[in-house]
Amino acid sequence: MAKFIVLLFLVFITVGAVPVHGYDSSDGADLDQLILNVYVDEDGEALVIGYAEPESLADLPFLKVSEYAYDADSKELYAITDALTSGCVDDSQLDLVTEASLDVYLVMFYLPPEAKLEAVDFSEGLDCLVSESDGSLVVEVWGYDLDGPDATIVYRVA
Repeated sequence: MAKFIVLLFLVFITVGAVPVHGYDSSDGADLDQLILNVYVDEDGEALVIGYAEPESLADLPFLKVSEYAYDADSKELYAITDALTSGCVDDSQLDLVTEASLDVYLVMFYLPPEAKLEAVDFSEGLDCLVSESDGSLVVEVWGYDLDGPDATIVYRVA
């Protein structure tokens, strides 16, 4: 699966823009936004694709220990990381912490197809929706006008 994520990462960098739910760069709004899709494989490695403001990158601790590419003109972010997940014998935990003040926060987590959701915890001001798409659990977390939003998802891979 890790080779697949690396290949997918290279394709996205080569092809260019990847549509991410809710982002419209043509509206001219000057908003501090973090809009990400996070695809997690069964080993806990994640492919992160989305949009972030240049000044917000320093406020994403997982980037400090991850391979990533960022296009300042389009504000597109692509990362491969295992820094978002941790685990014990039975459960895995996915944490996306940011220290940024954001006008818009939208993160869609795509868990492995075998994953069973145990818990979702998120900071005040965030909302959550859990659904299924193509056999994978999808946890969508969003909010507006936030200081340092974070989300934690605990799941079990069967």
